[in-house]
Amino acid sequence: MIGVLRAELHYAEERSVLESERRHQAGVVQATTTALSQALGVEDVLTALTSHEILGPVGAVGISLTVLEHNRLRRLATVGMPPKYVREVEYGRLDDDRPIAEVFQSQKALFVTREDIRANYSMLWPYIKGTGFTASAVLPLMAQARLTGVLAILYEGKKGFSPEERNLLTALSATVAQAFQRALLYDEEHAMAVGLQQAMLPARIEAVPGMSVAARYRPARAGHQIGGDWYDVMPLPEGRVGLVVGDVQGHDIQAAAVMGQLRTALRAYATEGHSPAALMSRASTFLRDLDTERLATCVYVSLGPATGSAEVVRAGHPSPHIRTARGSIQLTVEGGPPLGLPPGLPLSLADPSDAPYPIHHFHLGRQETLLLCTDGLLEFHDTDMAAGEHQIQMLLDSGPGPGELDRLAEHIVASIEDRQGQEDDVALLLASRTTPDP
Repeated sequence: MIGVLRAELHYAEERSVLESERRHQAGVVQATTTALSQALGVEDVLTALTSHEILGPVGAVGISLTVLEHNRLRRLATVGMPPKYVREVEYGRLDDDRPIAEVFQSQKALFVTREDIRANYSMLWPYIKGTGFTASAVLPLMAQARLTGVLAILYEGKKGFSPEERNLLTALSATVAQAFQRALLYDEEHAMAVGLQQAMLPARIEAVPGMSVAARYRPARAGHQIGGDWYDVMPLPEGRVGLVVGDVQGHDIQAAAVMGQLRTALRAYATEGHSPAALMSRASTFLRDLDTERLATCVYVSLGPATGSAEVVRAGHPSPHIRTARGSIQLTVEGGPPLGLPPGLPLSLADPSDAPYPIHHFHLGRQETLLLCTDGLLEFHDTDMAAGEHQIQMLLDSGPGPGELDRLAEHIVASIEDRQGQEDDVALLLASRTTPDP
């Protein structure tokens, strides 16, 4: 019985160790997956990799990520590495006497100890010998059969790596590789989308005789996405000028593409001399005929710089604000439905070209400033539209005067820079007259 009892105890002890190891491995995988799950771009991945959320569960004291750029090694991120190494070895060559270079060539994981570095890597040893590092796992990041980088994890007090630890770190590198590859693709697509959107927006605001105009665009911070917000300033017949701000539904390349087409159509209709109401109706029909499910909101102002006479129509969009000598106000403008409303929504507007867009007439005085913006400037987090409109009026009142519209635009946009998780794009257009009233 004694022998059997000892066998059972030994089995129970081994089972306990195995269960503990499995829980540790599961914890490492879960911590890594959680830390990387919110990462979109490369910068997000690098931030997650160098955070305690990954270093802690892995039990490492240092980590670095190196990529290959133009046939030379470049370290993208590091934490816990020897300071002298960080300063002097940011770049390297594929034939360097370093484990990282060896992994780039072999595309196989390398597990080295302090003794291995001293014996086999003379270039690296001077940076290591004065530290407490005892072991390192150098892991290739393979995604879709392609090497995207090398991850080096450094330890203190560890003498070697068990088979279970090697399997765990290999699995860890696969998770990091997938996140890194996804981030590279995201950044590439995002850069293309941002370039498309910037190409769709006016390269510069055309000079308007008798007027001062300033515009700003800020992309959403949350998710680093691009959207369909736009602004435009258009010369009109009889010396008038058209001011427009709009927002196409969505935050992707298609939203930016639809925005570009809609902006071009609005410019064409405005140049033809259509009334503001007819312009909105035509734009709505145009958007519907694009065979897209996207809707758009828009506000359009036709203004005479010489007289200050103005007309405004809006399609599901926030009304303009005006800063007067007595303080800022929001115009009460009866609005029409969003542009591109499909047939049947609602039944009374089965044909969006027949949708009513009431024209509101107002006068812009010599020392007054007109503000048009998208709802990203008014709504964020739990703040409703009314609170956002009140905040805009306060910013208008506290900002520079009509002669300094660029400074005023920066003053207003700066109010959103400190917002955490700005969820929508922001387009802002300011205008004031520089000619006296007749």
